[in-house]
Amino acid sequence: MEVTPREDDQATDLTTDPAIVEAVEEADAEASAEVMSLLHEGVPLALLADLASPDGPASPSILEDEGLPEMAWWDHEEAPHDAGTAPATAPATDADA
Repeated sequence: MEVTPREDDQATDLTTDPAIVEAVEEADAEASAEVMSLLHEGVPLALLADLASPDGPASPSILEDEGLPEMAWWDHEEAPHDAGTAPATAPATDADA
């Protein structure tokens, strides 16, 4: 058990409250899931880093170093398609021939 001295030479117990630990772990898991969801939707990591740490490098300078993403996610109204699948197309008809 870790202890730190107090001014009155008594020791202070540094035990953690399990409910607090659980709440912090749950909040961390939720934040991680949200970031992964945004990345899956095509939001650039540089933008997320810029939003998470405004004092860090600005996203324009990160994008200048890394380049723009292959897919311009901001130009599309619908959700991006899976990288491994092609977009759905209408079946060919006799009129198409």
